[in-house]
Amino acid sequence: KIRKIQRRNLSKYQRVLMVVKHTPYEQYTQLKVQGKAPKQLRWERLKDRFESHRSCVDEVRKMVEDGGSEVLVVSREELSPRHVDGIDLLIAVGGDGTVLSASHYVDTGFRFQENDGP
Repeated sequence: KIRKIQRRNLSKYQRVLMVVKHTPYEQYTQLKVQGKAPKQLRWERLKDRFESHRSCVDEVRKMVEDGGSEVLVVSREELSPRHVDGIDLLIAVGGDGTVLSASHYVDTGFRFQENDGP
C-alpha cells in the first residue's frame, strides 16, 4: 500500500516527474501481436502484475495532482535529460531498476520512491 504524503508537503512542488517501468506484460503483449511471444508464459500472472503497477501509478499520480502539482509521467526507457530539466520533484514508481535509471539524471537525492512490488 502506498504511504500517504500530506498534501501540504506536495504543495511546494510545482512540476513533478514520475518515472515508471514498462512491465513484462506490456513487452510480451507487443511480442504476442508480432507472433514472437513464447507460448508457455503465465499471461494471467503477468496481467495481474501489470494491473497492480498501473493502479500504483494512478494512485500516486492522483495524490500528487490533488496536492496541486503538474505531473509528467515518463517511462524509464524514454527518460532523457530534457524530462528532468526544471522539475521540482522526481518520483520513481517501479522497482530498483526504475530508481537506478532515474538516478542517472538527477544531481540531488530522491525524495520519494514507490516500489510497486509486493
